[in-house]
Amino acid sequence: MLDQYPTLSHGRYTVTKCIGSGGMGAVFQCYDQRLKVDRAVKVLRPELVSRSDTRQRFTREAISMASLNHPNIVQIYDYGQEALTLYIVMEYLPYDSVQQYLDRVGLMSPEFAARVCLQAAQGLQFMHDKGVIHRDIKPGNLLIADKAVKVSDFGLVKGDFDQLNTHSDAIMGTFAFMSPEQRLGTKAVNHQTDIYALAATLFNCLTAKISLHLHQKEERTRLLQDLDPRLAQIIDKGLEASQDDRYASMSEMIEDLRHFLSDQKESELFAFSQGDMKIDTEPQDHEQVNKIWAQYMSQDGGGKSAFNSADVLASTIVPQDLSQSTPATDIPRANAQPSIQEDNHSRHIKTADDRDTVYTSRSLKQVAMIGIPLVILMVTALFL
Repeated sequence: MLDQYPTLSHGRYTVTKCIGSGGMGAVFQCYDQRLKVDRAVKVLRPELVSRSDTRQRFTREAISMASLNHPNIVQIYDYGQEALTLYIVMEYLPYDSVQQYLDRVGLMSPEFAARVCLQAAQGLQFMHDKGVIHRDIKPGNLLIADKAVKVSDFGLVKGDFDQLNTHSDAIMGTFAFMSPEQRLGTKAVNHQTDIYALAATLFNCLTAKISLHLHQKEERTRLLQDLDPRLAQIIDKGLEASQDDRYASMSEMIEDLRHFLSDQKESELFAFSQGDMKIDTEPQDHEQVNKIWAQYMSQDGGGKSAFNSADVLASTIVPQDLSQSTPATDIPRANAQPSIQEDNHSRHIKTADDRDTVYTSRSLKQVAMIGIPLVILMVTALFL
């Protein structure tokens, strides 16, 4: 029956289900025909394909995730472009996000909330050690798996290797979980921004409340007064408006969370019961999947390309850390060098003043067909 479902990457991935959608795109469950395992595939909305800043963030997400291999971070396996569709292939987790858990169950117990945030903090600490800042930590971007909580959605990452950040995405994020410096879009955004967001997430897990003023001491004092004093202290320190008063590193927050959970066995910190998770096993009919999938392909209602393919391909963002043309399934690492991207029809060069220069092979052939005979005539005329 799989042959009735849509495919991606020249038939390698069979798209079997739409898991969810958001502002930038959608995530589908897919079956990897080559490795015989389920994967999650994130695709970019077709109307955003022509926007260079969006493609930059999408490319940056793939590069960032590929360089991070940790039990508390969602793993990426593939990245590419088919026609005008950009996609990232990731680890498939058929469980709730923390946000979905809160929507379904309600408040978390203090111990469960601390365990969730401890594991997320460990993934974030690993990222910070690699020079990567997430910048969009919130309950919806933390996934509950059978043995771990995993950090996901790296569309707003900032890293030491990142040369693609623009002013336009400097103040992007989820406002209630954004630190004061991130809200202002200042250059002071660093790893402590993730600390603030995780502390706000812990507050949300314990209260099911969201406040835009957690950075204000008086507001925090009022909102935290009914919580366990030890967790309230962790949240309070993580939400300090001044970075000088906030946790200096994620490792400090981890130490306090571990101290709160010190009466639990180590094995209990990294396992969740079946009652904690909702496993999504509901199938989707192939007609329904095909209909949803078609909405995310880069075509208009008449089946024609929604954009000029030469323009989009020519301006597809080239990761600044590639040393050579990279196949769709190869993920560049952080220490590579700038590059030039080539395809069958165009050659894209990022010039010094950041303008795009495109030479199409078809155009060059046309110039040659007209220009060569003209040159011959001119030379002949000189000798007559």
